[in-house]
Amino acid sequence: MGAAAKRALWYHGGPRISSGSVMSWDRDRSKSDLNAEGPGMYFTTDFDEAAGYTHGHANGTIYKAKMAASFHLLPKKRPSLATLEALYELASPESQEVFLSNWSIEYPAPKAEVRKALTPYTHQDSLHDALVTLYHDLFRYDAEEYVGAMQSLGFDGVAIGKGTTGGSRKRLHLIVWNPGAMHLEEV
Repeated sequence: MGAAAKRALWYHGGPRISSGSVMSWDRDRSKSDLNAEGPGMYFTTDFDEAAGYTHGHANGTIYKAKMAASFHLLPKKRPSLATLEALYELASPESQEVFLSNWSIEYPAPKAEVRKALTPYTHQDSLHDALVTLYHDLFRYDAEEYVGAMQSLGFDGVAIGKGTTGGSRKRLHLIVWNPGAMHLEEV
């Protein structure tokens, strides 16, 4: 999906945004089941799906975007302990402490104890699944902290297959953590 996602034309529907608000646009996904893939800016390859999000907004609009050549997608692979440890290190000390307390581990903890707490997340189906679970368990729904961690790990976003809409058209969703890696324009 990586090469296809990089060539795809992406759409986002919603209220018109100003250049100053783009950085926090759509980050807080803790209140919506429709965005279970975690915080970020949501795009779709389905124009009609994006258009549905303009309803109810007096200044609703659709944006189209393409990934920059340097866009770095989260890989489709199983989670590794090394990646999860790197993510843990990017969490605030308070988030680390609360996370470890859920595992009955005292903070600060030796590396072996942190690994013990993170190991169950390596059994998830994909790296993205593990990261979204840690968005809940480690970052405690702090969208800014999570998105900053994804950027620090070098990821600009993740593409997810979403099945079909409007007949047999396959669609993808793109959750963007680094809007600077997208070429965005209003339709």
